[in-house]
Amino acid sequence: MVVIVTDLDSFPVEVDLLKTVKDLSEQVQDVIGIPAEEQAVLLDGRPLDPTKTLSSYESQGLNQDSLLVIGKRPTGQASGSGAIGQRGGQSQGAAGGE
Repeated sequence: MVVIVTDLDSFPVEVDLLKTVKDLSEQVQDVIGIPAEEQAVLLDGRPLDPTKTLSSYESQGLNQDSLLVIGKRPTGQASGSGAIGQRGGQSQGAAGGE
């Protein structure tokens, strides 16, 4: 399955639904510049548990058209908390690529 991942830019990612959210984070960490352990992954504004498989979120709407938002968790926040900060210390500007 291909889902769209977005941080400041959006890009498609081929995912195996049997992999965990953490596996997805590791898959995209070099592209988005945020280490997997510092990422918060959201689906429809809800944080995803890094230890659960992506297939466990199909009942909550994860599908081919899903947009997963990945951002950096603020320092001191527990994994899966859902709070998102700025990417790699860069200031956030207007997102392009419409």
